[in-house]
Amino acid sequence: MKKYLISIGLILTIALLSSCSAKKYDLSSKPTVVFKTTMGDVKIGFYKKAAPKSVELFLKLCKEKRYSNTLIDEILNLPPSNFLISMGGTVKWEAIDDAARKELELEIVQKDKKIEKGELLYSAKNEVFGFFSINTNSTAIERNEEDVKTDPIIIFGKVIDGDKVLSDMMSLRVDSNFIPLEEVKILDVEVVE
Repeated sequence: MKKYLISIGLILTIALLSSCSAKKYDLSSKPTVVFKTTMGDVKIGFYKKAAPKSVELFLKLCKEKRYSNTLIDEILNLPPSNFLISMGGTVKWEAIDDAARKELELEIVQKDKKIEKGELLYSAKNEVFGFFSINTNSTAIERNEEDVKTDPIIIFGKVIDGDKVLSDMMSLRVDSNFIPLEEVKILDVEVVE
């Protein structure tokens, strides 16, 4: 009986520890951000538990209107699995300090997290925070251990309204550097608390 109870206790402890170590990618109900673009509105929700520092920094930039009056930088449409819209590259960002960098490193996506359609991500290798991409691939992108090592990313939010706008953006013609031939602008950013 004693061995049985110890075994049960061990199993419960392992289950508890493994559930604590896995990040929860649940969308918070508030705040949300609305990007008002020349092609329509895109509403974003956030993974505050999985990426608290990224969400904090992103919301700060949105409240400061740092994305207002900026262009959509790239529209990457390379089948079979590279479909991204990138924003924020035309803004002069501040460097990430060492304390924030350490917090951000804890938010790096591990190989067990697939990149879902509509998720916002950025490269953890960036020296500044602000330039981000939206995955528009219709199927989830799996990452392996090599991806995690060579291209660490942080997923911090997801589009919750505006799929049609993103789809319309993806249909635009681009040049050889993936810059849209038709100017697409973020006119304003609204943070809804």
